[in-house]
Amino acid sequence: MEREQLVHALQREEHHFSAQQMDTFYQFLENVERLGTPLGLTDAVGDALIDDHLLDSLRALSLIKNLRLNSLADVGSGAGFLGIVLAIACPEIQVTLIERMQKRAQFLVMMQMKLKLKNLMVIHDDVRNIKKRFDAITFRALTTIEPALVQILLNISPRLLAYKGRKDVVTTEVELLQSKGYHCEVVALSSLSLAKERHLLIVEP
Repeated sequence: MEREQLVHALQREEHHFSAQQMDTFYQFLENVERLGTPLGLTDAVGDALIDDHLLDSLRALSLIKNLRLNSLADVGSGAGFLGIVLAIACPEIQVTLIERMQKRAQFLVMMQMKLKLKNLMVIHDDVRNIKKRFDAITFRALTTIEPALVQILLNISPRLLAYKGRKDVVTTEVELLQSKGYHCEVVALSSLSLAKERHLLIVEP
């Protein structure tokens, strides 16, 4: 991956980051490209890695910043999307990555050390075992979220921020969650250059 690819992509989406943040993003993506396939994290490289993972992770950035969170947990972080991306973009937020798979958790710990992210920590465990509380929980959930999982997550945070896909799929999911008594809000995540439809599903008790 060329650094210019990253710079151009972020400019295309009108994201503005410091030189240090740009360096950290680039170093992170280089490591994902190099280790993603061997570790079974992702096969994406180059523009696909930037568009489908980095830029996709940043689509709710302005909304997350407006929430003025002190802490955030990213569940099932995998290769670090969303969590590491948000930790780089939001140094004011203490980000915790919760990953139950050992190989992925080891990669996340290595990234935390290499990138020197002081606002990032990694927990290798199942989210069902977590007792610590967070201001919000994020996760990429292109499949249906089960109400049982929602209840587990709301035990440790008052607000869930789920990155979702098409509106029609999200609408069906919202109907199920609302029937269980949860408050739901769906926010369209716009993009200047990405074609894939994305929505943020916000769930509260």
